[in-house]
Amino acid sequence: MRPWRSPLGGHPPTPGSSSRLAVAGLVALFLAGCVKQDAPGVGIQKLAADIVFGVKPQAETPPPNLNPGQAGEGDVTTYVPDGSAAAGDFTVPSSGSFSGPNSPKPRLPRLTPLNPPRTSCPPAALTAFPAKEAGQTVEGTPAEGQYRWKRAGEQTVATLPGIKLPVGGFEQRLVRNVKKISETEFTFETVQPELGSEITTISTFKVKIGAVSKTVSPPVEPPDVTKPTSPVPLPFQPPAPPVTVPKPSVPGTVSVGDPERGISLMKLQRVDKAGNISELTFTPAVLYLPLDVVPGEEFNAVGIDSRTGSVLQHRAKVVKRDRVDACGEVVDGWVIESTQTFTSGAQSTPPRSYRYIVAPQLGGIIISEELHVNTGAGTTDVTLSLAQLNPAPLPPAPAAPGAKK
Repeated sequence: MRPWRSPLGGHPPTPGSSSRLAVAGLVALFLAGCVKQDAPGVGIQKLAADIVFGVKPQAETPPPNLNPGQAGEGDVTTYVPDGSAAAGDFTVPSSGSFSGPNSPKPRLPRLTPLNPPRTSCPPAALTAFPAKEAGQTVEGTPAEGQYRWKRAGEQTVATLPGIKLPVGGFEQRLVRNVKKISETEFTFETVQPELGSEITTISTFKVKIGAVSKTVSPPVEPPDVTKPTSPVPLPFQPPAPPVTVPKPSVPGTVSVGDPERGISLMKLQRVDKAGNISELTFTPAVLYLPLDVVPGEEFNAVGIDSRTGSVLQHRAKVVKRDRVDACGEVVDGWVIESTQTFTSGAQSTPPRSYRYIVAPQLGGIIISEELHVNTGAGTTDVTLSLAQLNPAPLPPAPAAPGAKK
């Protein structure tokens, strides 16, 4: 694990210190040839947090032109592939690995490193209200652009028992590639850095409005199997004391219908800073929020990646409305509490608790994520939330190799 580091600082020179600075400069010049400085950036870089499910791409030494700029304390870098990172440009082996003697060499896309701006994050006033409340269905499409997000929480690792490592600072996320399929259906991508690694996650969401959906509640309570259902005498004498039989549980309000009847996760891609990509495409897409929104509704979604046989199960419940403080601007949304389990072959990851907030009035984007993961490698308890309501423009496409600047 890379240790926590702070940006290097110094003091301005004072009169009469020129000779001492000259000697110090010679010593520093000598030591610079013997010591290899760590890559820029600070924060917890190597914790296995299991934040995103997927096949881990093979790490390779990045080309020199992918060196990220200097980030602020606690800030992270997002490596954004351009349009050449389409799935059709890569031949992924059935094993999901990029290594091996017979594995094809993927064509690496050009990347644009993004660092979040170092600006303040004032809290919202006590009298602040959202500009628009979260409705029960999605309105419009998401605004494309760069969004700043803030991070808060802590992590632990098995190698440092009893020590809690803070998680803070900001990260940069993108909303892009909004594509309208029909009057009631569209897709969009979100791009974000994966906590605890130098991997970028690209999530593709599908939004279906007006799909077949029905809320089902049990009309009556199931019969008690420990008691007779008719006045006819039993042909035998019940034992004393009577045998205790578990009573069937009464299901709560659940939704049924089209498995993609709302906001669903279609695809997950993971990109390392060298440009290697791994991908999972779920069929059907994994439902994240049924539409129209019904508070208290429970749903169970399952998506399967046909190439690898991996399965993502998502058990969730719509809890209530809640608000996010986006650095002074209040944003309304619906809270969903869920448990996710990912299975690949005979292996399953530990279930993770995932609480998130969706803003239908912003095109159905997620505005807050709360994660609780406990594995043998350590624990993660973090909250990631929107810190910028009006996005900045998307970054320009990186120049092609050999192009004139």
